[in-house]
Amino acid sequence: DGEVLIFSLENGTAKPLRSFHLEEDLTSESKHALARSILALHLHQGYIFAGTCGRCMCWNLDGELLHEFHLPSSDQAVSASSLVTVAQESGLQLWTGLDVGSVAVFEVETGMLVRSLPCGGPEMVVALAFCEKTSAVFALSAHRRVTIWDTDSYACLQKYPAELMTCGADLSAMGAFDIPSINMSLLVLAGVDGSLCLRRITRREDRKLNCILL
Repeated sequence: DGEVLIFSLENGTAKPLRSFHLEEDLTSESKHALARSILALHLHQGYIFAGTCGRCMCWNLDGELLHEFHLPSSDQAVSASSLVTVAQESGLQLWTGLDVGSVAVFEVETGMLVRSLPCGGPEMVVALAFCEKTSAVFALSAHRRVTIWDTDSYACLQKYPAELMTCGADLSAMGAFDIPSINMSLLVLAGVDGSLCLRRITRREDRKLNCILL
């Protein structure tokens, strides 16, 4: 119904903090039953990003709407299915996975669309993960294909079938983490069969990535 609920977590107990509602937008792109449904959420340094049909929004934790991002579309309604923020020298970016098989990149401060990146098919981009140390975004399409993007050049570095990344299973979720204490970047992959796979991420001399199974 377009409501966002915020909870605080103290000593293992979740307590309601505040809630706010998505303002209705009944443009031609969003005139259907799920127009107000929040389909993706991402939290970054006190800012909440939410994706829905036709647009994404950015609020602060007080519920003040700061920015709005209109998704690129042609004849059909397009929805945001996954979100991740990327810090660049020029400012913060919002990378948005779409249900039509592409990734839209926005400047957060201006709301301007910077790039639209096709992921090799019409399947929904169900997850995005950013590895800051290697300047790479991993995009998971339809649980079956992982596309790796360079965040500086927007070049497609590599594509892998999901079963190769997880040693046999389709993917259900993934995350990328930089761990300074051990000087390592990790890609964590969850399979639909209940498996969990960890890979170490490093850059090669040719600027492509190594994803070494741990």
